[in-house]
Amino acid sequence: MDSDKRRLLAAIGESMVRMASRYGIPASDMNHAALTTAVVELLRREETDAVKAFYSTGYALALRLAEMLRQDGVAAADIARLHRLPQSIEESANFASSQDLLVELKEILSSLISRSGYPSDPNAGLANVISSLCSWEGDHHKVAPSSAPKTQKRYDFPQMLESSARAQAGAFEGAQVVETTRLTGGFTNETTLFKLADKNGRIWDLVARANTGLVFGIDGRDIAGEFHLLRYLYQGGVSVAEPMWLERNVERDGTKFLVTRKVEGENFGTVVEAQRLNSSQMQALAIQLAKIHTLPLNEAHPDLQRSHIDMELAGGSMTEGLSNYLERWIRLWRSTGLENSPTIEATLNWLRANIPGVEDAAVLVHGDYALHNIMMQGDEISGVLDWEMSHLGNPAEDISGLLASFSNEEDAEEFMRFYIEAGGRPITVFEREYCNIFRYFMLYVVTLESQLRFYSLPDVHIEFLVLGSYIQHPAQRMAQAIEDAEKAKSHQ
Repeated sequence: MDSDKRRLLAAIGESMVRMASRYGIPASDMNHAALTTAVVELLRREETDAVKAFYSTGYALALRLAEMLRQDGVAAADIARLHRLPQSIEESANFASSQDLLVELKEILSSLISRSGYPSDPNAGLANVISSLCSWEGDHHKVAPSSAPKTQKRYDFPQMLESSARAQAGAFEGAQVVETTRLTGGFTNETTLFKLADKNGRIWDLVARANTGLVFGIDGRDIAGEFHLLRYLYQGGVSVAEPMWLERNVERDGTKFLVTRKVEGENFGTVVEAQRLNSSQMQALAIQLAKIHTLPLNEAHPDLQRSHIDMELAGGSMTEGLSNYLERWIRLWRSTGLENSPTIEATLNWLRANIPGVEDAAVLVHGDYALHNIMMQGDEISGVLDWEMSHLGNPAEDISGLLASFSNEEDAEEFMRFYIEAGGRPITVFEREYCNIFRYFMLYVVTLESQLRFYSLPDVHIEFLVLGSYIQHPAQRMAQAIEDAEKAKSHQ
């Protein structure tokens, strides 16, 4: 690498750290985090020696794995392909060619793991190699840019909102949109805050959630299904935004979207950082989650029938619900067409083989019950947002993700006490550890796809770059999480 270029990039990074310290810029500030991430990535791309060393380590692990499988007489084609790869990358190789070799090595490793029999194989040596591969992959991760996904035509969203509102007639006849604010984030749906002036001069604070039109593995549920679920939840007393109307006229407006009233309050967390709650706030959070998990589900209700919840699972067990949701995420992972991952192959084998056996009936699960999706006013919850990932499953799915954001185990124990007092079902340590691994897998998919969006699409927000940089978090923790879950399982 050119020494002057490296010094300049390093100087930018060092200056940004000093500015953050001097002006108290929080870690959750996406602009500052994106700049930091970009500088680190530019520096990393110039360090081809690090890529070469990483490749050599991975190749050595692949040889160990191949030797074990050869003895069992499986994966002959993959082993032959491995031996056709060089054991090390030439000194003269650049970053791009080194990445190509690395991608092929990871593809072979993924295939080897899928044929290895893990985790049912009792070979302790195999488990050790796979654990080492998980740690290896977490140390250095990069998504090679691929072809850009197809996008739909961009439309004049304020005009769409205005024409849709007027079509509702009544007080909204002749209504005018006087202000719009488009929020960043959201993988399948985008959120816009807008103020609408009705014919009587009243100002309505509203929120629109629309399909993005981006073709990605994380397919999201039909926005119409989310609207009907919100109506059912609102009628059932769950703290959600009041649904106003659903716009289905794609021909006129370009996309489907739903409109709700704006929920007042503030978030107590972001996707990367969470504040500590006081005891009253924690109790409110637990009571609300217990209400969601114990909500009666009337299978005959028209809104539930038209929602995205698979009501064919109603009456089935939590094991069946969790298994169904896992298979959905596996299909999403396969459909992305992204690079292979030995870490993910090992994780999926483990998850399928160890689904907690719970015969209690599956309950409504939010799917992302985290502080960045909770609006609070003081010590009360004013709204639970973003229900696109909700499904029927095990309440441990929501609980494990939420507890992971707490700063200590004492807070987690206090939350669980409040939750059980509110009627929630106690969960075992193994259920919690299992769902932690499942959560890491989902986070891996989300962050990987976030990186792909940033590198493939010219008009996405820099937040995708920041979120994508967190892929090392699940990758580095997967092996330890599986070890923790195995310990919990042995003590059941």
